[in-house]
Amino acid sequence: MNWNETAESSNADDLPRGGLRQDVASAGSTNPLDQLEGGQLEALSRFRDGAGRRWKSRLLAGWIRAAYPGHLQAIRNQLGPEWLATVKDDHFRLLEMRVDAERDHQKDRAYTPGPRM
Repeated sequence: MNWNETAESSNADDLPRGGLRQDVASAGSTNPLDQLEGGQLEALSRFRDGAGRRWKSRLLAGWIRAAYPGHLQAIRNQLGPEWLATVKDDHFRLLEMRVDAERDHQKDRAYTPGPRM
């Protein structure tokens, strides 16, 4: 199941009122983070967590100087600063919610009750 199916199957009433709900509605059915490969997403998430509120401006400044080799520079080369402008903090939250839901689903599938006696 991909993010689009998860978002479509999710009831809008399950989302909190206000910011996240409005951003989800205005974001349409795509999450720009879905364009990243696993290593790129992990590197971007770690950078965001470490850089604080101004993570995007710090990343852009680093991209101009080519200060972040590896996955972060690959994101710039493949998707560019225009892509970064489309990324919102709520996209990370939605991704975390999806990962948590998938993890819970795997736990549910892994549990097999034994025979009743």
